[in-house]
Amino acid sequence: MNNSNQPQYQIPRDSKKPQNNTRANKTPKLKQPDPKFFQNVKENFASVAEQVMRKLCQEKIKLSASQLRNIFSLINDINFKIHQKGELDSEIQNDIKYLQVRIYYACGKDSVPKGKDRGPVTIFVDESRIIELLLCVDSVEKWAIFSKYAEALVAFHKYYFGGKE
Repeated sequence: MNNSNQPQYQIPRDSKKPQNNTRANKTPKLKQPDPKFFQNVKENFASVAEQVMRKLCQEKIKLSASQLRNIFSLINDINFKIHQKGELDSEIQNDIKYLQVRIYYACGKDSVPKGKDRGPVTIFVDESRIIELLLCVDSVEKWAIFSKYAEALVAFHKYYFGGKE
């Protein structure tokens, strides 16, 4: 006798979703300040940025200009506020923390291509190490270094990937 309140099929309890779309794979690798890398960027921001973008281009990572624009428009907003105030006050420090949150958000909504373990935004964040640099920013001078590096990343993205979306 078939009871209509019971399902006609059962889902196996041990079934798992595909591993390539897990949140853990979307999270950037390092999340701690890296003063040594910051010093390297301070001394060689253009060459470090070029190496990052050249590698992404060689690996055929499809990072679009709009994906970069979403992150770097926030950087430009912070640049404007610092230019107006001349210091890293608590409001600007909160904006920097918010920038970090937005970078993680971009990684979280990053779509992972078939056969890959991470999406293009997450790969960019991991390779450029912008979160590690951002966590080192505690002065206007350090922000200026971070900002120059970010600008160099955008410039080399344009150079290596062109202006196409």
